[in-house]
Amino acid sequence: MDFGEASAIEGVERIGALSQSLVKAGTRSGPIVFIETKEAKLFIIAGRRILADGYLYLAETTATLKKTERAGIKEFRERLYRQIDEGTERSKEKNEINPIETWLTTHKMHDRHRHDCDAGYAPREEVRNHQADPNILSCGIEVVKSSVMSPVRLIAIDIDGTLLDSNFQVSARNLATLRRANSLGVEIALATGRRHTFALPVARALGFDVTLISSNGAVTKNNAGELFHRDPLPLACALELVAHMTDFRRNMVITFDGEDEGSLLLESLDELNVSISRWLEKNAQYLRFVQPIEKGLLSDPIQAMFCGSVERMKAAQKHLKKNKGLLTRVTALKTQYDQRDLCMLDILNRGCTKGAALKRWAEFKGYHPAEVMAIGDNYNDIEMLEFAGHAFIMGNATEELRDRGWNETLCNNENGVACAVDAVLEGIE
Repeated sequence: MDFGEASAIEGVERIGALSQSLVKAGTRSGPIVFIETKEAKLFIIAGRRILADGYLYLAETTATLKKTERAGIKEFRERLYRQIDEGTERSKEKNEINPIETWLTTHKMHDRHRHDCDAGYAPREEVRNHQADPNILSCGIEVVKSSVMSPVRLIAIDIDGTLLDSNFQVSARNLATLRRANSLGVEIALATGRRHTFALPVARALGFDVTLISSNGAVTKNNAGELFHRDPLPLACALELVAHMTDFRRNMVITFDGEDEGSLLLESLDELNVSISRWLEKNAQYLRFVQPIEKGLLSDPIQAMFCGSVERMKAAQKHLKKNKGLLTRVTALKTQYDQRDLCMLDILNRGCTKGAALKRWAEFKGYHPAEVMAIGDNYNDIEMLEFAGHAFIMGNATEELRDRGWNETLCNNENGVACAVDAVLEGIE
Protein backbone atom coordinates (compact mmCIF):
# COMPACT_ATOMS: atom_id res chain seq x y z
CA MET A 1 0.00 0.00 0.00
CA ASP A 2 1.50 3.34 -1.07
CA PHE A 3 0.34 6.39 0.88
CA GLY A 4 1.85 8.65 -1.75
CA GLU A 5 3.01 12.26 -1.54
CA ALA A 6 -0.33 13.45 -0.14
CA SER A 7 -0.24 11.00 2.76
CA ALA A 8 -0.98 11.75 6.37
CA ILE A 9 2.73 12.15 7.09
CA GLU A 10 2.43 15.83 6.30
CA GLY A 11 1.53 17.64 9.48
CA VAL A 12 2.67 14.72 11.63
CA GLU A 13 -0.67 12.95 11.44
CA ARG A 14 -0.96 9.30 12.52
CA ILE A 15 -0.80 6.46 10.08
CA GLY A 16 -1.04 2.90 11.22
CA ALA A 17 -2.30 -0.62 10.88
CA LEU A 18 -3.79 -3.48 12.80
CA SER A 19 -2.10 -4.80 15.97
CA GLN A 20 -2.16 -1.50 17.92
CA SER A 21 1.07 -0.24 16.40
CA LEU A 22 2.02 2.38 13.89
CA VAL A 23 4.76 4.55 12.53
CA LYS A 24 4.67 8.31 12.89
CA ALA A 25 6.99 10.42 10.81
CA GLY A 26 8.28 13.97 10.70
CA THR A 27 6.95 16.97 8.93
CA ARG A 28 8.26 16.25 5.46
CA SER A 29 6.13 14.21 3.13
CA GLY A 30 7.12 11.21 1.09
CA PRO A 31 6.03 7.70 0.04
CA ILE A 32 5.59 5.01 2.67
CA VAL A 33 5.17 1.36 1.71
CA PHE A 34 3.20 -0.99 3.97
CA ILE A 35 3.49 -4.77 4.12
CA GLU A 36 1.06 -6.87 6.13
CA THR A 37 2.33 -10.10 7.65
CA LYS A 38 0.57 -12.53 9.95
CA GLU A 39 2.25 -11.40 13.13
CA ALA A 40 3.61 -7.93 12.58
CA LYS A 41 3.54 -4.90 10.40
CA LEU A 42 6.62 -3.87 8.42
CA PHE A 43 6.96 -0.25 7.38
CA ILE A 44 9.57 0.82 4.85
CA ILE A 45 10.36 4.48 4.81
CA ALA A 46 11.52 4.97 1.23
CA GLY A 47 13.25 8.18 0.38
CA ARG A 48 15.94 10.24 2.04
CA ARG A 49 13.61 13.20 2.64
CA ILE A 50 11.56 11.49 5.36
CA LEU A 51 14.38 10.10 7.40
CA ALA A 52 16.84 12.95 7.24
CA ASP A 53 14.83 15.48 9.24
CA GLY A 54 11.94 13.45 10.65
CA TYR A 55 11.48 11.32 13.72
CA LEU A 56 10.16 7.77 13.85
CA TYR A 57 8.44 6.32 16.89
CA LEU A 58 5.53 4.12 17.97
CA ALA A 59 2.12 5.19 19.25
CA GLU A 60 -1.44 3.92 19.63
CA THR A 61 -3.22 3.48 16.35
CA THR A 62 -6.31 5.51 15.63
CA ALA A 63 -6.55 4.73 11.95
CA THR A 64 -7.64 1.58 10.18
CA LEU A 65 -5.91 0.80 6.94
CA LYS A 66 -7.26 -1.18 4.07
CA LYS A 67 -5.71 -4.64 3.98
CA THR A 68 -3.46 -5.56 1.09
CA GLU A 69 -5.18 -8.16 -1.04
CA ARG A 70 -3.30 -11.48 -1.08
CA ALA A 71 -3.68 -11.76 -4.84
CA GLY A 72 -1.70 -8.54 -5.24
CA ILE A 73 1.22 -9.54 -3.03
CA LYS A 74 3.57 -10.48 -5.86
CA GLU A 75 2.88 -7.28 -7.81
CA PHE A 76 3.26 -5.29 -4.61
CA ARG A 77 6.60 -6.94 -3.79
CA GLU A 78 7.95 -6.21 -7.25
CA ARG A 79 6.94 -2.55 -6.88
CA LEU A 80 8.59 -2.44 -3.48
CA TYR A 81 11.84 -3.86 -4.81
CA ARG A 82 11.81 -1.33 -7.64
CA GLN A 83 11.40 1.50 -5.14
CA ILE A 84 14.29 0.18 -3.06
CA ASP A 85 16.47 -0.17 -6.17
CA GLU A 86 15.56 3.34 -7.35
CA GLY A 87 16.26 4.78 -3.93
CA THR A 88 19.60 3.01 -3.84
CA GLU A 89 20.63 4.35 -7.23
CA ARG A 90 19.66 7.92 -6.25
CA SER A 91 21.65 7.55 -3.07
CA LYS A 92 24.75 6.34 -4.89
CA GLU A 93 24.64 9.43 -7.08
CA LYS A 94 24.55 11.64 -3.99
CA ASN A 95 26.99 9.51 -1.97
CA GLU A 96 24.36 9.10 0.72
CA ILE A 97 24.40 6.30 3.29
CA ASN A 98 21.46 3.99 4.05
CA PRO A 99 18.84 5.67 1.81
CA ILE A 100 16.24 2.99 2.59
CA GLU A 101 15.25 2.24 6.17
CA THR A 102 12.95 -0.62 7.16
CA TRP A 103 11.09 -0.51 10.46
CA LEU A 104 8.96 -3.09 12.22
CA THR A 105 6.24 -2.13 14.68
CA THR A 106 5.41 -4.71 17.34
CA HIS A 107 3.81 -4.77 20.77
CA LYS A 108 7.20 -5.37 22.39
CA MET A 109 8.77 -2.37 20.75
CA HIS A 110 5.67 -0.30 21.40
CA ASP A 111 5.87 -1.00 25.14
CA ARG A 112 9.55 -0.15 25.18
CA HIS A 113 8.89 3.24 23.60
CA ARG A 114 5.57 4.05 25.27
CA HIS A 115 7.10 6.79 27.41
CA ASP A 116 8.58 8.54 24.40
CA CYS A 117 5.31 8.19 22.50
CA ASP A 118 3.32 9.69 25.33
CA ALA A 119 5.75 12.58 25.47
CA GLY A 120 5.04 13.23 21.80
CA TYR A 121 8.53 12.77 20.45
CA ALA A 122 11.33 10.26 20.08
CA PRO A 123 15.00 11.22 20.55
CA ARG A 124 16.92 11.35 17.30
CA GLU A 125 19.54 9.02 18.83
CA GLU A 126 17.01 6.20 19.06
CA VAL A 127 16.40 6.43 15.33
CA ARG A 128 20.06 6.64 14.44
CA ASN A 129 21.14 3.84 16.78
CA HIS A 130 18.39 1.37 16.01
CA GLN A 131 20.92 -1.36 15.13
CA ALA A 132 21.57 -1.80 18.86
CA ASP A 133 17.98 -2.96 19.28
CA PRO A 134 17.90 -6.82 19.27
CA ASN A 135 14.61 -6.64 17.38
CA ILE A 136 16.32 -5.01 14.40
CA LEU A 137 18.41 -7.39 12.31
CA SER A 138 20.72 -6.39 9.47
CA CYS A 139 20.26 -8.32 6.26
CA GLY A 140 23.87 -7.84 5.25
CA ILE A 141 23.02 -5.57 2.31
CA GLU A 142 24.54 -2.16 2.89
CA VAL A 143 21.52 -0.11 1.87
CA VAL A 144 18.70 -2.21 3.34
CA LYS A 145 17.97 -3.02 6.98
CA SER A 146 14.98 -5.16 7.88
CA SER A 147 13.29 -7.08 10.68
CA VAL A 148 10.12 -9.13 10.69
CA MET A 149 8.15 -11.49 12.88
CA SER A 150 7.29 -14.23 10.40
CA PRO A 151 4.93 -17.12 11.05
CA VAL A 152 8.00 -19.24 10.28
CA ARG A 153 11.02 -18.79 12.55
CA LEU A 154 13.11 -21.81 11.47
CA ILE A 155 13.54 -23.32 8.00
CA ALA A 156 15.22 -26.73 7.66
CA ILE A 157 16.40 -27.61 4.17
CA ASP A 158 17.81 -30.84 2.78
CA ILE A 159 20.91 -30.38 0.62
CA ASP A 160 21.16 -32.99 -2.17
CA GLY A 161 18.17 -33.08 -4.47
CA THR A 162 16.67 -30.07 -2.69
CA LEU A 163 18.91 -27.03 -2.19
CA LEU A 164 21.49 -28.15 -4.75
CA ASP A 165 20.61 -28.51 -8.42
CA SER A 166 21.69 -31.45 -10.55
CA ASN A 167 25.11 -29.81 -10.97
CA PHE A 168 25.50 -29.68 -7.17
CA GLN A 169 25.20 -25.89 -7.12
CA VAL A 170 23.07 -23.46 -5.11
CA SER A 171 21.24 -21.33 -7.66
CA ALA A 172 21.43 -17.54 -7.50
CA ARG A 173 17.72 -17.31 -6.79
CA ASN A 174 17.81 -19.87 -3.98
CA LEU A 175 20.76 -18.03 -2.47
CA ALA A 176 19.04 -14.64 -2.68
CA THR A 177 15.85 -15.97 -1.14
CA LEU A 178 17.61 -17.62 1.79
CA ARG A 179 19.60 -14.46 2.43
CA ARG A 180 16.36 -12.52 2.37
CA ALA A 181 14.81 -14.92 4.91
CA ASN A 182 17.89 -14.62 7.10
CA SER A 183 17.67 -10.82 6.92
CA LEU A 184 14.07 -11.06 8.14
CA GLY A 185 15.20 -12.88 11.27
CA VAL A 186 14.32 -16.40 10.12
CA GLU A 187 16.85 -19.05 11.13
CA ILE A 188 18.11 -21.39 8.42
CA ALA A 189 19.20 -24.96 9.14
CA LEU A 190 20.62 -27.44 6.66
CA ALA A 191 19.56 -31.03 7.37
CA THR A 192 21.49 -33.58 5.35
CA GLY A 193 22.68 -37.15 5.11
CA ARG A 194 26.17 -35.78 4.41
CA ARG A 195 28.62 -35.80 7.26
CA HIS A 196 29.42 -32.41 8.76
CA THR A 197 32.72 -31.79 6.97
CA PHE A 198 31.26 -32.65 3.56
CA ALA A 199 28.23 -30.41 4.12
CA LEU A 200 30.22 -27.47 5.44
CA PRO A 201 31.15 -25.91 2.05
CA VAL A 202 27.45 -25.66 1.18
CA ALA A 203 26.67 -24.01 4.52
CA ARG A 204 29.50 -21.51 4.12
CA ALA A 205 28.43 -20.65 0.59
CA LEU A 206 25.20 -19.16 1.96
CA GLY A 207 27.15 -16.32 3.51
CA PHE A 208 25.52 -16.31 6.94
CA ASP A 209 25.50 -18.49 10.04
CA VAL A 210 23.43 -21.65 9.84
CA THR A 211 22.67 -24.66 11.99
CA LEU A 212 23.97 -27.82 10.36
CA ILE A 213 22.18 -31.12 11.06
CA SER A 214 24.40 -33.74 9.45
CA SER A 215 24.65 -37.53 9.09
CA ASN A 216 20.85 -37.77 9.06
CA GLY A 217 20.54 -36.18 12.50
CA ALA A 218 23.48 -37.81 14.27
CA VAL A 219 25.42 -34.54 14.57
CA THR A 220 24.19 -30.97 15.07
CA LYS A 221 26.71 -28.13 14.92
CA ASN A 222 26.88 -24.59 13.66
CA ASN A 223 29.06 -23.75 10.68
CA ALA A 224 31.83 -22.69 13.07
CA GLY A 225 31.99 -26.30 14.22
CA GLU A 226 30.54 -25.76 17.69
CA LEU A 227 28.78 -28.94 18.80
CA PHE A 228 25.18 -28.89 20.01
CA HIS A 229 24.40 -32.63 19.98
CA ARG A 230 25.95 -35.90 18.87
CA ASP A 231 24.12 -39.23 18.70
CA PRO A 232 26.63 -41.96 17.78
CA LEU A 233 25.97 -45.55 16.84
CA PRO A 234 27.04 -47.76 19.79
CA LEU A 235 30.17 -49.76 19.01
CA ALA A 236 28.47 -53.05 19.91
CA CYS A 237 25.72 -52.36 17.36
CA ALA A 238 28.28 -51.44 14.71
CA LEU A 239 30.24 -54.64 15.23
CA GLU A 240 27.09 -56.76 15.13
CA LEU A 241 26.00 -54.97 11.97
CA VAL A 242 29.31 -55.68 10.21
CA ALA A 243 29.16 -59.34 11.18
CA HIS A 244 25.56 -59.71 10.00
CA MET A 245 26.07 -57.81 6.71
CA THR A 246 29.26 -59.64 5.74
CA ASP A 247 28.10 -60.14 2.14
CA PHE A 248 27.82 -56.36 1.75
CA ARG A 249 31.17 -55.33 3.21
CA ARG A 250 32.37 -53.88 -0.09
CA ASN A 251 29.35 -51.58 -0.11
CA MET A 252 30.02 -50.32 3.41
CA VAL A 253 31.49 -47.08 4.75
CA ILE A 254 31.78 -46.43 8.51
CA THR A 255 31.62 -42.73 9.41
CA PHE A 256 33.24 -41.00 12.38
CA ASP A 257 32.77 -37.38 13.39
CA GLY A 258 36.23 -36.13 12.51
CA GLU A 259 38.22 -34.12 10.01
CA ASP A 260 41.27 -36.31 9.57
CA GLU A 261 42.27 -39.54 7.84
CA GLY A 262 40.23 -42.39 9.22
CA SER A 263 37.00 -40.40 9.51
CA LEU A 264 35.71 -42.68 6.76
CA LEU A 265 36.51 -46.36 7.24
CA LEU A 266 36.08 -48.94 4.47
CA GLU A 267 37.50 -52.18 3.16
CA SER A 268 37.56 -51.64 -0.60
CA LEU A 269 36.65 -49.25 -3.40
CA ASP A 270 35.62 -51.98 -5.83
CA GLU A 271 31.83 -51.60 -5.66
CA LEU A 272 31.70 -48.10 -4.19
CA ASN A 273 33.59 -46.61 -7.14
CA VAL A 274 30.77 -47.66 -9.43
CA SER A 275 28.13 -45.77 -7.44
CA ILE A 276 29.77 -42.83 -5.68
CA SER A 277 33.05 -42.10 -7.43
CA ARG A 278 32.55 -38.33 -7.14
CA TRP A 279 31.93 -38.60 -3.38
CA LEU A 280 35.03 -40.75 -2.94
CA GLU A 281 37.12 -38.24 -4.87
CA LYS A 282 35.88 -35.33 -2.76
CA ASN A 283 36.53 -37.24 0.46
CA ALA A 284 39.80 -38.97 -0.50
CA GLN A 285 41.82 -37.37 2.32
CA TYR A 286 39.52 -38.84 4.97
CA LEU A 287 39.50 -42.44 3.72
CA ARG A 288 41.16 -45.26 5.62
CA PHE A 289 41.23 -48.83 4.31
CA VAL A 290 41.18 -51.67 6.84
CA GLN A 291 40.60 -55.39 6.19
CA PRO A 292 38.66 -56.70 7.89
CA ILE A 293 36.88 -53.48 8.74
CA GLU A 294 36.28 -54.60 12.34
CA LYS A 295 39.95 -53.93 13.11
CA GLY A 296 39.35 -50.21 12.58
CA LEU A 297 36.22 -50.12 14.71
CA LEU A 298 37.61 -49.13 18.10
CA SER A 299 35.06 -46.50 19.20
CA ASP A 300 31.45 -45.48 18.55
CA PRO A 301 31.04 -44.35 14.94
CA ILE A 302 28.44 -41.83 13.83
CA GLN A 303 26.84 -44.20 11.36
CA ALA A 304 27.36 -47.02 8.89
CA MET A 305 26.40 -46.56 5.25
CA PHE A 306 25.75 -49.15 2.57
CA CYS A 307 25.82 -47.79 -0.96
CA GLY A 308 25.18 -49.29 -4.37
CA SER A 309 22.62 -49.77 -7.11
CA VAL A 310 18.93 -49.75 -6.24
CA GLU A 311 18.68 -53.53 -6.65
CA ARG A 312 21.82 -54.17 -4.65
CA MET A 313 20.51 -52.07 -1.75
CA LYS A 314 17.12 -53.76 -1.88
CA ALA A 315 18.96 -56.99 -1.25
CA ALA A 316 20.94 -55.38 1.59
CA GLN A 317 17.77 -54.06 3.22
CA LYS A 318 16.10 -57.44 2.93
CA HIS A 319 19.06 -59.13 4.58
CA LEU A 320 19.22 -56.53 7.35
CA LYS A 321 15.60 -57.26 8.28
CA LYS A 322 16.54 -60.83 9.12
CA ASN A 323 18.31 -59.61 12.26
CA LYS A 324 15.24 -58.51 14.19
CA GLY A 325 17.15 -58.02 17.43
CA LEU A 326 19.55 -55.56 15.83
CA LEU A 327 16.68 -53.64 14.23
CA THR A 328 15.28 -52.85 17.67
CA ARG A 329 18.52 -51.02 18.50
CA VAL A 330 19.21 -49.10 15.31
CA THR A 331 17.50 -46.86 12.77
CA ALA A 332 17.74 -47.65 9.05
CA LEU A 333 17.17 -44.74 6.65
CA LYS A 334 17.10 -44.93 2.88
CA THR A 335 18.03 -42.29 0.31
CA GLN A 336 17.34 -43.25 -3.29
CA TYR A 337 17.86 -41.61 -6.67
CA ASP A 338 16.23 -43.78 -9.30
CA GLN A 339 17.50 -41.73 -12.25
CA ARG A 340 21.08 -42.34 -11.10
CA ASP A 341 20.42 -45.95 -10.05
CA LEU A 342 21.85 -44.98 -6.67
CA CYS A 343 20.66 -45.99 -3.22
CA MET A 344 22.18 -45.43 0.23
CA LEU A 345 21.13 -47.28 3.34
CA ASP A 346 22.25 -45.48 6.51
CA ILE A 347 22.32 -47.28 9.86
CA LEU A 348 22.21 -44.99 12.90
CA ASN A 349 21.47 -45.17 16.59
CA ARG A 350 17.89 -45.99 17.55
CA GLY A 351 15.62 -42.96 17.10
CA CYS A 352 18.23 -40.92 15.26
CA THR A 353 16.68 -39.06 12.31
CA LYS A 354 16.67 -35.60 10.80
CA GLY A 355 13.25 -35.12 12.35
CA ALA A 356 14.45 -35.99 15.86
CA ALA A 357 17.41 -33.61 15.52
CA LEU A 358 15.22 -30.83 14.17
CA LYS A 359 12.74 -31.28 17.01
CA ARG A 360 15.55 -31.17 19.56
CA TRP A 361 16.96 -27.97 18.09
CA ALA A 362 13.54 -26.31 17.77
CA GLU A 363 12.72 -27.06 21.39
CA PHE A 364 16.08 -25.71 22.50
CA LYS A 365 15.40 -22.45 20.62
CA GLY A 366 11.79 -22.26 21.79
CA TYR A 367 10.20 -22.76 18.37
CA HIS A 368 6.83 -24.51 18.09
CA PRO A 369 6.31 -26.95 15.19
CA ALA A 370 3.92 -24.42 13.64
CA GLU A 371 6.87 -22.03 13.40
CA VAL A 372 9.07 -24.55 11.61
CA MET A 373 9.31 -25.17 7.87
CA ALA A 374 11.02 -28.18 6.26
CA ILE A 375 11.86 -28.87 2.62
CA GLY A 376 13.02 -32.27 1.36
CA ASP A 377 12.90 -34.76 -1.46
CA ASN A 378 13.68 -38.22 -0.15
CA TYR A 379 12.89 -41.00 2.31
CA ASN A 380 15.34 -39.74 4.91
CA ASP A 381 13.43 -36.44 5.03
CA ILE A 382 10.12 -37.99 6.11
CA GLU A 383 10.49 -37.54 9.88
CA MET A 384 11.63 -33.94 9.38
CA LEU A 385 8.65 -33.18 7.17
CA GLU A 386 6.30 -34.82 9.66
CA PHE A 387 7.56 -32.60 12.47
CA ALA A 388 7.39 -29.27 10.64
CA GLY A 389 4.19 -27.26 10.61
CA HIS A 390 5.06 -26.12 7.06
CA ALA A 391 6.21 -29.14 5.03
CA PHE A 392 7.24 -28.90 1.39
CA ILE A 393 8.44 -31.65 -0.92
CA MET A 394 10.36 -30.94 -4.09
CA GLY A 395 8.93 -31.42 -7.55
CA ASN A 396 11.60 -34.09 -8.04
CA ALA A 397 10.73 -35.86 -4.76
CA THR A 398 10.40 -39.64 -4.68
CA GLU A 399 6.88 -40.82 -5.48
CA GLU A 400 6.30 -42.32 -2.04
CA LEU A 401 6.33 -38.82 -0.52
CA ARG A 402 3.58 -37.44 -2.73
CA ASP A 403 0.53 -38.98 -1.08
CA ARG A 404 1.10 -37.57 2.41
CA GLY A 405 -0.68 -34.25 1.94
CA TRP A 406 2.46 -32.10 1.98
CA ASN A 407 2.85 -28.98 -0.14
CA GLU A 408 4.79 -29.45 -3.35
CA THR A 409 7.14 -26.89 -4.85
CA LEU A 410 9.15 -26.90 -8.08
CA CYS A 411 12.07 -29.26 -8.65
CA ASN A 412 15.66 -28.60 -7.60
CA ASN A 413 16.57 -27.38 -11.10
CA GLU A 414 13.74 -24.82 -11.02
CA ASN A 415 14.54 -22.98 -7.78
CA GLY A 416 12.02 -25.02 -5.82
CA VAL A 417 13.50 -23.96 -2.47
CA ALA A 418 13.12 -20.28 -3.31
CA CYS A 419 9.51 -20.75 -4.43
CA ALA A 420 8.58 -22.58 -1.22
CA VAL A 421 10.32 -20.11 1.09
CA ASP A 422 8.84 -17.10 -0.72
CA ALA A 423 5.37 -18.62 -0.42
CA VAL A 424 5.66 -19.12 3.33
CA LEU A 425 7.26 -15.75 4.03
CA GLU A 426 4.44 -14.05 2.16
CA GLY A 427 1.75 -16.11 3.86
CA ILE A 428 0.46 -17.61 0.62
CA GLU A 429 1.37 -21.24 1.27
